[in-house]
Amino acid sequence: MLTRPLLMFLLPLLCLLWVPAALTATPATNLQLVAAVSESISAADIEERLKELEAVAEKDAATTKAIELYRESLGFIKQAGEDRLLAASYKAAIDEAPQRLKQMQDDLESAKRLAQQEPKVDGDQSLTELEQLYAQIAADLQVAVRKVTVLEEQAGKERLRPELSGSDLSAARKKLEELEAKSKVAITGDDVEGRARQIHQTTSLDAIKSRINRLEMERLSYAPRQEQMALTLERERELSKQIERRQQALQTLLNQRRSAEVEKARQETQLAQQEVHDKHPLLRDAAQLNAGLSEQLARASREIDKVILARESVSSQLKLVQQNLDRIQQQLDIVGLDAKLGMVLRKQRQELPDLNRIEERISQRRQEISEARLVQFQIEEQRQQLLIEEQEAAALGAVRLPDMNSEERQTLTTELAKLLSDRRDLLDKLKTVYSRYESELSDIILDRLQLSDKVDQYGRLLDRHLVWTPSTGRMDLSTFGGALLTFGWFLSADNWMSAVNGMIGSATQNPVRTTLLVLLVLALFRARKRLMAVLEEISQSIGNVTRDSFFLTVKATVYTFLLALPWVILVAMVALLLVRSDPEAFIDAVAVGVRRIAVFFLLMQLLRYFFVQHGLAEAHFRWKAQTITIYRRNLNWLVPLLMPLVFIVGITEWQLDEAYKNTLGRLAYLVSVLLVGVFFHRVLNPWSGVIRREAGQDWRPSLLWYPLAMGFCLLLFGLAFEGYYFSALTLESLLFWSIIIASGSYFIYNLSIRWVLVTDRRLAFSRALAKRQAALEARAAKEASGGAAGGEGIPDIHELEEVKLAAISEQTRRILHIIAFASAVVVLGLLWAQLMPALAKLDDLVLWEHLGGSGQVVPVSLWDGIMAILVFGLTLAAGRNLPGLLEFALLQPLSLSAGNRYAISMISSYVIYGTGTFAFFSMVGMSWGDVQWLVAAMGVGLGFGLKEIFSSFFSGLILLFERPLRVGDTVTVGDISGTVSRIRMRATTITDWDNKELVVPNVKFLTDALVNWTLTDTVTRVVIKVGIAYGSDAEQAYQVIRDTVVSRPDVMQEPPPAVFFVGFGDSSLDYSIYVFVNDRSKRLPVTHDIHISLHKALKAAGIEIPFPQRDLHLRSVDPALAAKFSDPGERPD
Repeated sequence: MLTRPLLMFLLPLLCLLWVPAALTATPATNLQLVAAVSESISAADIEERLKELEAVAEKDAATTKAIELYRESLGFIKQAGEDRLLAASYKAAIDEAPQRLKQMQDDLESAKRLAQQEPKVDGDQSLTELEQLYAQIAADLQVAVRKVTVLEEQAGKERLRPELSGSDLSAARKKLEELEAKSKVAITGDDVEGRARQIHQTTSLDAIKSRINRLEMERLSYAPRQEQMALTLERERELSKQIERRQQALQTLLNQRRSAEVEKARQETQLAQQEVHDKHPLLRDAAQLNAGLSEQLARASREIDKVILARESVSSQLKLVQQNLDRIQQQLDIVGLDAKLGMVLRKQRQELPDLNRIEERISQRRQEISEARLVQFQIEEQRQQLLIEEQEAAALGAVRLPDMNSEERQTLTTELAKLLSDRRDLLDKLKTVYSRYESELSDIILDRLQLSDKVDQYGRLLDRHLVWTPSTGRMDLSTFGGALLTFGWFLSADNWMSAVNGMIGSATQNPVRTTLLVLLVLALFRARKRLMAVLEEISQSIGNVTRDSFFLTVKATVYTFLLALPWVILVAMVALLLVRSDPEAFIDAVAVGVRRIAVFFLLMQLLRYFFVQHGLAEAHFRWKAQTITIYRRNLNWLVPLLMPLVFIVGITEWQLDEAYKNTLGRLAYLVSVLLVGVFFHRVLNPWSGVIRREAGQDWRPSLLWYPLAMGFCLLLFGLAFEGYYFSALTLESLLFWSIIIASGSYFIYNLSIRWVLVTDRRLAFSRALAKRQAALEARAAKEASGGAAGGEGIPDIHELEEVKLAAISEQTRRILHIIAFASAVVVLGLLWAQLMPALAKLDDLVLWEHLGGSGQVVPVSLWDGIMAILVFGLTLAAGRNLPGLLEFALLQPLSLSAGNRYAISMISSYVIYGTGTFAFFSMVGMSWGDVQWLVAAMGVGLGFGLKEIFSSFFSGLILLFERPLRVGDTVTVGDISGTVSRIRMRATTITDWDNKELVVPNVKFLTDALVNWTLTDTVTRVVIKVGIAYGSDAEQAYQVIRDTVVSRPDVMQEPPPAVFFVGFGDSSLDYSIYVFVNDRSKRLPVTHDIHISLHKALKAAGIEIPFPQRDLHLRSVDPALAAKFSDPGERPD
């Protein structure tokens, strides 16, 4: 309810609002009211009214809406104020542009003059002071470079503002028209909400007008602001250059001072060595050690100078790559990619540093760091040894030496102490130098890592955008003429002689490596016959249950790989011998071409030996003989024809001269594409290939492989022919690796299926043996009991006690197929994402937004939606098939009972469905906080409407977790007895003794009395009653009964059976027999067996089993009938 002060405030206000509305006849006067309100409204007024409304204890709908409108109005006022400030700054930039530009130009000229002056460095400072000054200047340079980087980023963003501000201005004007159209409609109502709506309308109009003004001023001030930004950036660059020049001058001075100190130390040690040339051996040895340390110090100093020069080169490369990357990125954002820019980018792509060489240099520098640390460790050891030598030298004066008097000993001790002191100084300098050397190496490694990252980033950017721009002209007759000229270069004897000489030189430089490779190739060639024989021997065991194993397939895979290696290693050895420390264009190109051949040849050899006789495809995977023949026959002609073409494409692609690449290289590429197209046609065509379609056969997805393969070949041929040769090479590389990934996934899938089949056969064989043994035991028990036991028994549990092997194998095949397919799709997606920006930009297409856990707005992109659908599909597939795989691969080998395995499988399926559902909703932006109220409301409604179903559902979960009954247990619930067949979410199936399946709601097992005969112990007691005739010997009968019961094979001896004389019956002496059996299925057979045995034993002992007798007393009888029965002659027969 509204408080009294609030009513006193609002009533006059509402009256004032009502009077103008009542006096007007058209809604247009609402604009006048808005104008009047806008003149007096302020943020303080709104905040005061907002506090008053928030203080209301019981808020109605109008008050709540008014609070929301007032809060939005405050946001509009704040936004309008910010826009006015920005507009004022833009206006000031326009008004003050001439003065600012003049001042900035003067500052720039001053900075240029300072940058042209020679930097002054105080050379009188000590080395330590100079090093501290250098560190300070390096920090200043880092700050200056960072400032330039920030300004460049701002300049890049500002270059995009005209287009962005234009679209924003158009949208703002459209929004203003909508708001003005709404403001012409009078706001009715004189309550709190009506007043809030008027203020909301006023502030929103004011905010959008302020925004339009700001955008217009931004566009008007764009030119002077850009000029000011350019001058500021240029001035900061000049200042950065000035600091950099000062750093370089200081670095030069430091190097000179250090070199001078090192040279001074070296000269002093040489002089000391000369002075002790004719003196005592101890002095000569000490001086010689000092001279060696000084030479080591000089070498370390020279190495530091080399590292510094290399670091400067790396820093220059890094700066150049970073500048090019930023500039090209800005150009792509502003104007996009055209043919002229594409040529520039392609040239830059060729000039980019080689990532492999960068990685090699990083590895070398890391090795140098390890060596420097080792040297520092050795220096510390020398310092420790020096302490001992100093102590020995100090004690030398007290030792009497032959041919030396005390004065000579004192002189020796003094000179030796001086040399040892010099050595300590040298060791200290060495330690400092090597510590600095390690620091410089670490810095250059960091710079090279940054360079590698930027080169990789720049190369990926160029590769993504260069694919769809032509790299050369369309093929014509001049292409063939250029190819003939290039072919002469390719066949040049001088070039090939230099390559051969390079190989010979590399072999002589590394004789051990070359010899080992040659011996390895010869050994593999010699072992080929033996490997083929082993493959044939292995194939004889495949399919034999007692000898077959998955290890044989793994072994055959290794042998296939070894068979494919000899020629590949030989080709790879040639490529290795062509690698030179001093690069040469033709030799490097030949090395690249040979490496391409090695990779391609390895794959072709693996395919050839995969289809060899008794190989993997034929013996292990059981592929059709016709399929193997087709592949084998076509690979035999494809490999020798394609190898030289791959080599030519590789060797020309490495050349910087575009003429080699676009003539001879392109012709070789076109011919290779034609050959591959012929191969795919012969192998995949649906008429005579491996995926042939028989007459009347239905369509299947595998028939798409032929048109896809031929389509890709035509696409690559057309791109190369039309001048998109770089695009064709890029697509060909991606397709090549895609085929390898798909083939590898299919091979792993076949290996998995092979493992499943071998395990399947082993389990089936084991179960067949178990069934045979059970049948033999049953037959023996039957023969021992003298016949078959009749009556009822426990029925077979189909699909329950053991999940069928056929079903498990099918489920395993499906899940393995899904895993292989999903893995290949993920890897291929990552492979192709670097080429297709559209795939990477799917994450930029926002479908909707939602609030995250931290209150931030989190977008849900199209990529998130696709991944959510993928997760949903994988959840359904995994929930249906993964429990079967779990049962087959993990649970059965653990020797768990069928009930335990079933419970684990069902719970795992619930976990999969729950986790997948949670992941799906999380990926589409629906957290638990978003749906908890909906779930609660649905839960209440469904709880009343589907109470029994929900009770049974949760009861099923309780049954699976608490497990008062399991699949395979014998239970009694109510008047239902039988064996538990399956436990589902809602109900449990019980198979009774008549083999009828009874579906019982799960709630019955928790609310009704449940008897589980086999929960913790399968031992049950059987009670059998027997009576003997009056007059029989009770002791004899007890002994006969007990001996008979104890002798029965299925009666447990522990707990022992018991026989009791329990009473005198109407016509018999009654005995009770208590026996125990270890399984409920034996209750009726044991009862049958004991009855038969007791009948025989009692009869043999002469003990009668009586039948019931009754005495009749007749109170009234017809005299004639009584006379007839009393006369013996008249008694009826």
